[in-house]
Amino acid sequence: MAEKTGSGQQSIYAGENPAPGTKFCISRFGCKGLPKKADVQALFADHSRFVMENYDEAASRHGEKYECERWRKNVPGRRDYEQTRKSLLYHINNRQFENVLEIGCGVGTWTVLFRNYCKNMTLVDISKEMLQTTISRLRRLNFHDVCGVLCDFQASALNSKEKYDAIFSIRAIEYMVDKTSVLSNMYRLLDDNGFVLIVTKNPHRGLIPFLSLITQKTFRQARLFAHRIHYKNLAKLARKAGFTSVEVYPTIVSHPIASYDTVRPLFIEKNEALLSNAIFDSIYKKRLNPFYLPLGLIESYCLIARK
Repeated sequence: MAEKTGSGQQSIYAGENPAPGTKFCISRFGCKGLPKKADVQALFADHSRFVMENYDEAASRHGEKYECERWRKNVPGRRDYEQTRKSLLYHINNRQFENVLEIGCGVGTWTVLFRNYCKNMTLVDISKEMLQTTISRLRRLNFHDVCGVLCDFQASALNSKEKYDAIFSIRAIEYMVDKTSVLSNMYRLLDDNGFVLIVTKNPHRGLIPFLSLITQKTFRQARLFAHRIHYKNLAKLARKAGFTSVEVYPTIVSHPIASYDTVRPLFIEKNEALLSNAIFDSIYKKRLNPFYLPLGLIESYCLIARK
């Protein structure tokens, strides 16, 4: 079911008969806010289109089972999921929020966790298929105060009159080229004293950092993750955008033998997961410090800050 809004944007409900109170507005925004140089605009647009097509295809092929493929199919995936979940719960610390914005909701892996800590949610994703999947999933869980916005967040002009007291982005900004615009948009949309939590991949994972590019499963995967950012640079951009109390913590820790995409016997994977979890448990509450832990052990990190 679709209708035209007064602004000419298209509103689409997820499903033929949405439950009462379910809001689902998909809007395509232009490239407002991008640098004026045509070649830079083309770069952003091309990469965003590539990411969108990749995840639309994944959502069409797997639906909600994409979560299983990504996080629950094998020992390393389950290790990463549990470490991320534990990290998120620690940093949320049972806070309750009125309005939450999630950037890059995917199929709702972490959205279903966040719903326990807020009254209203606005979800942003570049993939229509994944956005619809998440809205439908929340509806089945009896959470209806949710609005989905289909756009490229780094290039979007979301309504700045709508303020949020928390913004979450879990494993999404590594797909975005213009991190400066991403953080500026977050700051603009966040309410005073609002809370932001970002989880993203570490570009220097592994024993030999530069090998991470040539050990990806495919060139497609290498292209997807080509815009990862060092935690120090992300923290610097956050402060430049205006955020205060900027802190960075480990989110996923894995032993070097699991740093690359290789086939390993199950007993090695299980023992590696035990070792990685033990290291994670000892450091996830401590601010990231490369002097006590080699950065190569950090698969993902978490940045938290306030406005």
